[in-house]
Amino acid sequence: MIVRKNAFWSDTFSHPSGLAFAYCLGSDIGHATTVIVEVGDTEVLHTVAPSTPRYLRGAAAPDGSICLVGQAQDGSGLLIYRNGEWFVPKFADGRPCPCYAVPAVRWDPPPDSLGFMAYTQISALAYVRVYDTGLIVQSPIPIGLTSAGIAQVLDDGTVMWAQDARQRTIRGTTLLVTMEVQGIVTGQYGGVVGGIPVDVGEPFLALDAPGMDPRLAYSPVTDRYGVASWTQQNTACFQELPPFPPLPDPPIDYPTVAPFTHRVRISPFKDLDGTSGADSEIVIDGASQAIPRPCWVGFDRDGGTTAIDRACQTGTLLGIAAEGFGTRGYDHGRAYADKLQTRLAWWSDGPQMVSPPSGLNPWDQVWQECYVFKEFGETLAQAVQRWKWVLQMSLNSPCQVVGIIPQYFTRGLFTEQETVNIIAAGLELVNGSSRIQEIAPFEYSRANGITGVPALREMFNRCLAASVQGIPAFPAPFPPQPGIPGLPFARVIR
Repeated sequence: MIVRKNAFWSDTFSHPSGLAFAYCLGSDIGHATTVIVEVGDTEVLHTVAPSTPRYLRGAAAPDGSICLVGQAQDGSGLLIYRNGEWFVPKFADGRPCPCYAVPAVRWDPPPDSLGFMAYTQISALAYVRVYDTGLIVQSPIPIGLTSAGIAQVLDDGTVMWAQDARQRTIRGTTLLVTMEVQGIVTGQYGGVVGGIPVDVGEPFLALDAPGMDPRLAYSPVTDRYGVASWTQQNTACFQELPPFPPLPDPPIDYPTVAPFTHRVRISPFKDLDGTSGADSEIVIDGASQAIPRPCWVGFDRDGGTTAIDRACQTGTLLGIAAEGFGTRGYDHGRAYADKLQTRLAWWSDGPQMVSPPSGLNPWDQVWQECYVFKEFGETLAQAVQRWKWVLQMSLNSPCQVVGIIPQYFTRGLFTEQETVNIIAAGLELVNGSSRIQEIAPFEYSRANGITGVPALREMFNRCLAASVQGIPAFPAPFPPQPGIPGLPFARVIR
């Protein structure tokens, strides 16, 4: 059923009681306007805005409190409704914060005490996270951004923008994408009024309610999607979509994993029971192997050395694994590896292109994380270029052996097919240099990793099958120097 109101600017968003439909009873700029929010047949908010909030946007907190934002007076101010009142954020000199682009608002826990964020645009800059106290973050706005707004603000203040200026062809129809929520797409036919197509895979659903700037929301309470829009004939429309039929998962298209042209050791993270079929593993956080076998060992969670000492005593230690810096990273790892006269394998966690630290020895190793940081807007193609760049820095280091850490988990961001493609792209790097002799899949025992996702298990099996040349012999740590008495080696695998 389509709900039509004699109204104009509208929005829909998730509310603790279901899908909320917000709309303005007037569209005249500069005049007071009644704004109503309904959930089903229940009116949950009735308020009078001092000025028409153009491009109305709303969000609700878990306790049901509502925040609304909109342009005020043709972009000369940002109008916010929060804590039961309307206000206009202002600069320190008293000027209102301009709003030249469509504002955005969403519930943002934590911090629960502030909760909502919005942005305004001044030229090509956006001022993000506008609260009662003012503006705290600036960010360039991507070209073409209009109504999608903010996807995420990271802890360091980096603004991740939703991508809304996109076109997609669905069944021969060019669709200007307005919103995308959990893979569901809504938009307009090239910006022209004439129905709101919603792409749900199969079937394709075209709504009967005509409108512009269609807004899409999902309610976890009712497990339904809803679409709101407005027309130039002062009609605001809302439709709760019928349940979507379950769609079968498409078959995985497995890329070819070419046989490795040189000897490679495969050491997955967290294979304590030894069920992976790999020749070795990486032990972290003080865990104990069910069957002692060759392993790299990282520090315990508190920086302790229990698992390292145990592997050294049993003669299974390949070396110490150290991520980044700090108590579990390079400085601590370098000192302890020297103490045990063993190797150090070091890698950097994150999208930054970090040069290998100084002080690495020829028998040490540098590993490269082959992850795609989708949350930073990175594509697979961009990630591969980054991997190659950092891998070249590793090959320029004193280390005779380098390695890769393929992304063998979905990270909660990727489909199985996307993850399979990421893994394959990482494994393609191995044959680029005979010095890439370590593959450390992250990770084996994990719900969204190798044991929990059959497609990733298959890609792991293909990695094992590609290792046709056998296991390499890594350079021995602390080799004796001519004329210098040899040191008593620790019980370390050569």
